[in-house]
Amino acid sequence: PIAPMQHSLDAFRVLVRSPGNAMPAFAPQVLSEDQLKKLYQFLSSVRPSPEVSDLPLLKSLGAGQ
Repeated sequence: PIAPMQHSLDAFRVLVRSPGNAMPAFAPQVLSEDQLKKLYQFLSSVRPSPEVSDLPLLKSLGAGQ
């Protein structure tokens, strides 16, 4: 998963700049170092989604069993 961020900034930089076949590479001319850092900070701030069984409405519908 891309969020919440589980990689260091250096590892994230490698994934963005040289991702292999997973996605196109984003060169510094396209995504500046400052933009990359801001994107990393945002993704690092995203909390994990709650488990389905922790959501009252879905739990009442029998989800997550």
